[in-house]
Amino acid sequence: WGTYQKAPGPEGAVNYEKPTKLESRIAFSVLSIGSTHKCGLSRDGHAYCWGMNGWGQLGDRTSQDRPEPTAVKTDRTFRAIAAGAFHTCAATAVGETYCWGRDLRTEFTAATPKILEPTLVEGAPKVSSVAFQQRSED
Repeated sequence: WGTYQKAPGPEGAVNYEKPTKLESRIAFSVLSIGSTHKCGLSRDGHAYCWGMNGWGQLGDRTSQDRPEPTAVKTDRTFRAIAAGAFHTCAATAVGETYCWGRDLRTEFTAATPKILEPTLVEGAPKVSSVAFQQRSED
């Protein structure tokens, strides 16, 4: 339930006033709901994301919005995932952190403000989970 932003602007918003079943063949063990997109992990640890994708936050190597769960382009599996405002991060079983999407302050990499696929966060400590807190200036 809540508002699903299918496209930019008020005409792109769909409001669900009660819980609505996610129609998917994927059995999710973890779900994370961000401001513009959603992500989940299948029971075997594969990542899927859907929603808006202007910053590459779906991790499918494009900037195309996806209304249905779409596989994140990586051979890695994850044990935790977090969808932020315009970015996503996930943790592997060995504690590595991978992120994709908007990186304006180069917190994840120094390469580009727009990361289209999971990228290892070099020098990050080993983690068992990931989470985001929205800052007012984001």
